[in-house]
Order: sequence, then C-alpha cells, then structure tokens
Amino acid sequence: MEVLSVLEQKIVSLVEFVEKLHKQNELLRSESEALHKEIVELRAENAHFVEENMHITAKLHDITFCAQAESKELSELHLEKKYTKQVVDDLIKSIESLVEKENQL
Repeated sequence: MEVLSVLEQKIVSLVEFVEKLHKQNELLRSESEALHKEIVELRAENAHFVEENMHITAKLHDITFCAQAESKELSELHLEKKYTKQVVDDLIKSIESLVEKENQL
C-alpha cells in the first residue's frame, strides 16, 4: 500500500508540474503574440521612417542644388557689379578728363 501512496504522490506531483508547465507555456505564448504584434507595428513604423527619410533626403538634395546654383549666380552678380563699377569709374575719369580739357581751352 505504501508503494501505491508514493506512486500516487508522484503522479499528483507530475500532474501539478504539467499544469505549471502548461500555464508557463500559455504565458509565453501570450508574450510571444504580443511581441510579434509589436514587431509588426515596429516594421510598419520603420517602413514609414524609411520613406520619410527618402523624401527628406531628396528635398535636401534639391535644396543643396538650388543653394549651389544661387551661390554661383551671386558670385556672377558680384563679378558683374565689380566690372560695372570699374566701367563707371573709367567713364567718370574720362568725363573729368574731357571737362578739364574743355576748361583749359
């Protein structure tokens, strides 16, 4: 009889252990599903960020190109201004020279 009692205790112990493992399994399954759902959401968010990054990079490229073009135009305008000033200065000197010659006559 004692052997049956020990056997019965072992069976009860095994059943409790199996139930405990079953609960742990359910908990892990639930956590796994939650993590899977989070992964799907993070992948969608990442895809959105990748697309947004591509748009921002394209805009940055366009802005950089425009800035370079405007910088070149500004340099050309400064050079043109310099040449114009030189021409005007030369013209003023020529007029002054003519006025002096007229006054001397």
